[in-house]
Amino acid sequence: MRIGHSLRALEDLRTGLSVSSYYPFYHATALPHATSPLWVSDPQNILFDEKKKILRAWHLARPSDAIETSCISQWIESVSFNRGVSWIPMQKFLFPCKNDITGFFGGCVVRDWQDSAGFGNGAVLYFVTVETSQGQKVLRYWAKDFGERPVFDQIIFEQTKSQRDIGQALRDFRVHWDGQQWVAVITLSYGMSFYGSLDTKTWKRHSLWMAPDHRVDQNGGLEAPVFLPVSIEGEAQKKYLLIYADHLEASGKIYGVIGDWDGKIFRDLTKPQRLDFGADTYAPNCSIDPRSGKLYLQSWMGNWSYVQYMPFKGFSNAETLLREVFVRKEVESYKIYTLPHKNQDDIFSTSLKLPTQEITPECSFDFQQSKPGCAYKVELSLKRIGGIWPEKIYFSLAGSSQTKEKAMIFEILPKVNVCKILRQKGAISFPKEMSEEALRLWKAEHVLPLREHEGLLRLVFYVDAFSLELFCPEAGTVATNLFFPKKGKQKLFLSCEDHKVEASVMLKRV
Repeated sequence: MRIGHSLRALEDLRTGLSVSSYYPFYHATALPHATSPLWVSDPQNILFDEKKKILRAWHLARPSDAIETSCISQWIESVSFNRGVSWIPMQKFLFPCKNDITGFFGGCVVRDWQDSAGFGNGAVLYFVTVETSQGQKVLRYWAKDFGERPVFDQIIFEQTKSQRDIGQALRDFRVHWDGQQWVAVITLSYGMSFYGSLDTKTWKRHSLWMAPDHRVDQNGGLEAPVFLPVSIEGEAQKKYLLIYADHLEASGKIYGVIGDWDGKIFRDLTKPQRLDFGADTYAPNCSIDPRSGKLYLQSWMGNWSYVQYMPFKGFSNAETLLREVFVRKEVESYKIYTLPHKNQDDIFSTSLKLPTQEITPECSFDFQQSKPGCAYKVELSLKRIGGIWPEKIYFSLAGSSQTKEKAMIFEILPKVNVCKILRQKGAISFPKEMSEEALRLWKAEHVLPLREHEGLLRLVFYVDAFSLELFCPEAGTVATNLFFPKKGKQKLFLSCEDHKVEASVMLKRV
């Protein structure tokens, strides 16, 4: 009953405040607030609380009155009683803001089961990067257990002038135990530095990894590194997965690289692979489920080029859904797959299987009776008829057959196994001060790779108030985009060109 009561209280709070209808139903964000909402951004890692049997997650959050406060950002915590399907935010800031600290950035939280730091077996260690007038520093906090206020212990890293000059950022300081030592990854402008430690206090630099297509003289290209072991089906030896965000391009992208780790050197075995093909993901973080050993990825859902112009009210931003990440050996290389959390459908209380339809160029399908609401899932299965695919299949959300009313259009090209994602204006009124470059990025087309399986193309859409995450399970791909449908315009529409196609639709709603 506790999770039900908590979610009901959150819904009562949301509806009782002057909060926009775009407040998410099942994505992690801050508590709604009518006058001083928190700006939520980078997710930190997720840990399992063995005593409470819940998941705990941490996020960067910025007060709305940041100019008037001594710290521009902080950490908040959220908890999940249903294995990460939905999250309940805790508004309280985690760390005291004092002395020379002007802002908190990313980091990580770990359980010290080796008692390497001397605080006791299973102590909770917090590694947090802060900004000061002397540059960035990494602070270590600790607590005996979850739920206790973290206590500052000491500074374990300080950014030197030479490091600042070459773009070596201590932000997003991430560590993990590799079985022999603690391993930390620090971003450079052009790659990653790997460090090792036995006590999380004294660190020794082991090696450097250069990112493809990056140069030493580039400044600030890579952020939010994650470095974790991953099992490969059919292989006894684990590989390592390096995930990072790259913002050399204005919109920012998330990549993953598979390689070997010998305790000092990371040797990549693949080129960087896109882990999200949409416009609106950044700052990834990956966590290991200690019970299953599976990897789960979560990212910030936004784009720094235009997020400040989005019509949020009573809250700002949210995180993506938890996504299961795994690796398969395919032909001569390794491929990273990204799929929805297998329990994500637990959030949906009702389902409706619509009759299978034969869509023709002359007969489109307007799901006028479906009324999906603001938070829903659509499973779309397309089957070719007579062994032939149409050249194009169109699927749209939040609108009728009139293009001007649509918020999102998906142009599916089954003969080449891609889906073009075209975002419309929707309910947004773009301000005059919005730059042409930001407007171009908002309107830019994005392409999601697909994979046909036994004559079927399957697409899965997760929609939550202002966000859409589109998965192709067979291809292991996903695209995340913000979109703001007009109120009361949540409809589904399907059509095709030059040849008929069979369509099956399952609709699930919160």
